[in-house]
Amino acid sequence: MKKVISIIKKVLKIIFVVALIAIGIFAFIFFRQSQNAEAETGQLETEEINYGSLTAAIGATGTVYSRQSAVIAWDASGVVGEVDVSAGDKVSDGQVLAELDQDSLPQNVVQTQADLINYQNQIDDIYEDAVVDEYAVAQKQYDIYTAQQELDDLQKDREKMDWQRCHESTVDTLYADYLLAKDNYQRTLDDYTGNYSWKGEEDLSRAAAKSNLSAAESEYYQCLASWNYCKNKADESEVSDIEADIQMREADIKEYERQLEELKNVKPDLDEIALLEAQIEAAEMTFGLATLESPIGGTITEVLVQEGDIISPGTNAFRIDDISQLLVEVKISEVDINQIKVGHIATLIFDAVYTDEYHGIVSEISSVGESDQGVVEFTVTISLTDASEDIKPGMTATVSIEVDPCIEQARCRGYYVNGSNLAGYQG
Repeated sequence: MKKVISIIKKVLKIIFVVALIAIGIFAFIFFRQSQNAEAETGQLETEEINYGSLTAAIGATGTVYSRQSAVIAWDASGVVGEVDVSAGDKVSDGQVLAELDQDSLPQNVVQTQADLINYQNQIDDIYEDAVVDEYAVAQKQYDIYTAQQELDDLQKDREKMDWQRCHESTVDTLYADYLLAKDNYQRTLDDYTGNYSWKGEEDLSRAAAKSNLSAAESEYYQCLASWNYCKNKADESEVSDIEADIQMREADIKEYERQLEELKNVKPDLDEIALLEAQIEAAEMTFGLATLESPIGGTITEVLVQEGDIISPGTNAFRIDDISQLLVEVKISEVDINQIKVGHIATLIFDAVYTDEYHGIVSEISSVGESDQGVVEFTVTISLTDASEDIKPGMTATVSIEVDPCIEQARCRGYYVNGSNLAGYQG
C-alpha cells in the first residue's frame, strides 16, 4: 500500500513539472506575439474616420471599331491595272483607289465610253440649236410686215364693197363712154348692114367694115360692163371671196408672230436633255465599274489586290476605316443598365496596350435588350476621347464606366471602387 502511494506521488510531481513547463512555453509564445503585433501596429498609418462619397463603376469588356467602315469590292471582271493606295494611306470620299486595265474590260463597259461621248455631243447640239438665229428673226419680221400690208389693202377693198364701187364722177365718165360707144356701134352696124353686108365674103371693103363693126361692138360691151360695175355694189360672191382672203392673211400673221416668238425665245428641249442625262448617268455607272472609288473618307486598313490580279465581280479589294473617331461596344446586364447614362465617363485599358489608361464617354445606349441563354444584356457605346495611334479597330478593351457615386451610407452592391470589388458593401 505504501508502495502504491509512493508511485502516485511521483506521477503527480511529474505532471506538475510538465504543466509548469507548458505554462512557461505558452507564456513565452503569447509574449512574443504581443511584441510582434505592437511592432506591426506601430508601422501602420492611421486616419480619422469620416463619412464621404465613393466612386462607383460598372465593368465590362468590349471591342474597338471605327465610326465608319467600308469593304470595297469589284463589280466587274478584268485585270487590275493600277493600285493607287497602300495600307495606312488616308483617303477622301470619292478618291480613286484602283483601276482595271482598259484592255481587259468587258465589251459592254468599253461601249459605254463611246456612248458617253455621243450623249454629251447630243446635249451640246441641243444647246447650240437653242441660240437665236438673227437672220431667221429678220426674215420672219419681214414676212409679218408684208402680210400686214396685204391685209390692210384687203380690208380697204372690203370696206369699199359696202358702197358704190366707183366715185360718182367716175360713173358719169364711164356712162358717157358707154353712150359714145353705143352710138358708134349703132352707126357702124348701120353702115355695115346698108353698104357691105350684101357683098361677097372675099370683098375687102366688106371685111374691113365687119372688122370695124366687131371693134365697135367690143368697145360698146366693155363700156357697158365698166359702167354697170362702177355704179353698183359688190355681189355676195365677191364679198365672200375677199373676206376669205382677209381671214387667211390674219391667220398667216398670227402664225408668223408665233414663229417669231419661238425664234426670239428659243430654249433647249429640257425633256430631251433630261433623257440624255439619265442615259449618261447609267453609262457612267457602267463605265465606273472599271474604277474603284472610296465611298467614305478614312484610312486604308487593308489592301487585298495588287497589279495584275485577275478579278471577278464580288472580289474584295480594300477596307477603309474612319479612325478619326474610335468606339467601343460593351454588353451590360439588365441589372446595371439603368445606372448608366449618356455622358458618363469611362476608363479603358486595352490588352494590347495594358500599360496605358484611356478615357471615353458613353455616347449611346440601346433601347432594346438582347437575351442570350436567359441573360438579358444591353449594348452601350463608348466614344474614345484620347485614342492614340496604338489603338486599332478590333482590339479588346476592359471598360470601367463611372456611374453615380455612393453617397454616405448608400449601398454599392456589385460596383468596383478603386479596382476592388465592393459587392455587398454598405457604407
